[in-house]
Amino acid sequence: LAIAVGMVVDNSIVVFESIFRHRERGEEPLTAASFGTNEVAMAITASTLTTVAVFLPLLLLRGLIQVFFKELSWAIIFALLASLGVALTLIPMLTSRFLKMRSGERGLLRWSERFYQGLENFYAQAIDWAIHHRKLIIIFTLIIFLVTLGLVRFLGTEFMPTQQMRRSIIYAEMPIGSNLEVTNQAVSELEKYIVAKWGDDLEGLAVQVGSGASVYSAVFGGVRPNSAEIDLILKKKAKHNLKEIEHDIRQKAADIPGLSARTEATTMTSFFGGGAPIQVDIIGHDLKISDSLAQLIIQTIETIPGVVDVKSSREKGEPEIQLVVDRKKAALYGLTPYQIGSALRTQIEGNVATQYRMKGKEYDILIRLSADQRDAISKIIGSTINSPVGPVLLKNVVEVKTGTGPLEVQHKNTERIVTITANAVGQSSGRLAGYVSSVIGKITPPPNFEIKVSGSYEEMIKSFKDIAFAVFIAMLLVFMVMAAEFESFRDPFIIMFTIPLAIIGVIWALFITGTTLSVISGIGVLVLVGIVVNNGIVYIDYVNQLRRFRGMELEEAVKYGGKIRMRPILMTALTTIFGLLPLALKIGEGS
Repeated sequence: LAIAVGMVVDNSIVVFESIFRHRERGEEPLTAASFGTNEVAMAITASTLTTVAVFLPLLLLRGLIQVFFKELSWAIIFALLASLGVALTLIPMLTSRFLKMRSGERGLLRWSERFYQGLENFYAQAIDWAIHHRKLIIIFTLIIFLVTLGLVRFLGTEFMPTQQMRRSIIYAEMPIGSNLEVTNQAVSELEKYIVAKWGDDLEGLAVQVGSGASVYSAVFGGVRPNSAEIDLILKKKAKHNLKEIEHDIRQKAADIPGLSARTEATTMTSFFGGGAPIQVDIIGHDLKISDSLAQLIIQTIETIPGVVDVKSSREKGEPEIQLVVDRKKAALYGLTPYQIGSALRTQIEGNVATQYRMKGKEYDILIRLSADQRDAISKIIGSTINSPVGPVLLKNVVEVKTGTGPLEVQHKNTERIVTITANAVGQSSGRLAGYVSSVIGKITPPPNFEIKVSGSYEEMIKSFKDIAFAVFIAMLLVFMVMAAEFESFRDPFIIMFTIPLAIIGVIWALFITGTTLSVISGIGVLVLVGIVVNNGIVYIDYVNQLRRFRGMELEEAVKYGGKIRMRPILMTALTTIFGLLPLALKIGEGS
């Protein structure tokens, strides 16, 4: 509704202006309401249907676009159809009863009337000049269009536009195996630095040492003594933004021995499964080969300017002690690996032997080694387990090995996958991910392995293709609606030329404001296809009426029609612009 608020009044403005013009000629209220409405009824019906038509392809799109824009499309479609009904029925009735003509304007009304008449005369002269300088207008327009197309290469691309958020989560990590005390000492130094340098810009700061170092761990739990989570909340009127603060914290963390800091994308697309801004998938069964490829890719993309927070899903494993069963020795005692493992689990974790009841409550009684008997691996393997031949020392049937174990092994479509993620700073994520894709494309994977750029970049490419197809379908539907209204192929063809001219404004607006090409701006272009033709429909429809019912020549009808239709076209354009201006200026939360 925030998007449609400017469009839903357009039909009523056109009808009201037409009735008002007839009243200015001295016609009776009922006559003016009837003739004024009939004069523009077909034009506003066609313009409404063209706007509705561009939202229909959105309902056919797939993936995240459908999730984001399906409800939006239905809301605007029904709002526009309802506004058409109001314009054709309620507005004529109300104007026939309550519209009073004033004999003389004063003050601001008189000034505005004079200003409009001057603007009207200027526009009439501009039309006359343009008609007599057709070649110059066409050449000049082509030059502007070609120059504008050249700006496209300077526009950044991304799946969803980056939002200026007030909250950030920074994940700090020490080397694997660091205990809480060491981690806390390093993170405390970083915390003091943040408070000292950025305290004036922050509304809140929270540090949790020993937390999970990922969004998954933060939500579902998982304590890691070598990691910490730093929550930053920016003040509404802070002098610096979070990007600057995050960049500075990364640099400071690198100066603290063993400490590294990174951020994870917490955008709307990441929550809907869109992935990280930069994401590389290595698909293959052999984890050793995947690890070597991951290291090669990390070393490659870390050298690319703008790529930060590079992280592999195959992190170094936690230190672990493995007790490997010697099957031959165990068989001599009549033991299996399962029996040894069960006995060991009972000694360390315990086994419920019975329950103790007191005052209606039950308490489990565990049988296991005492704390001082299981606080060291030497004591554990020195314990005995039962076997068919009697008690056996655990160290007689197992071998102690130390090493590291993987934190997780990810699968996708039954294949093992290693994911490398990164953030983008200083450049648009889409453009940077595209460059990363071209760089890693030079790496030849081993047989049965695949390396590809996925995440938000993959979704962006799919979405751009879908939007391009939707724009084509929308243009076809718009042309069909206009052809049915004008009963001609020539008039719709002329009006369709407003679309490439509107693209000039789109590209320059994105370039000047530093806005990226994204799914949102793509949807904006799609909607624009149905909106920019509306003024042309109202104009051409009236020109045709002048030629059909008043017998005017083409040039005369174009001049007179432009002068008469300037007021409703100007008013509807301004209402649409002002209706979208709060969103464009990001006024209010969530805009």
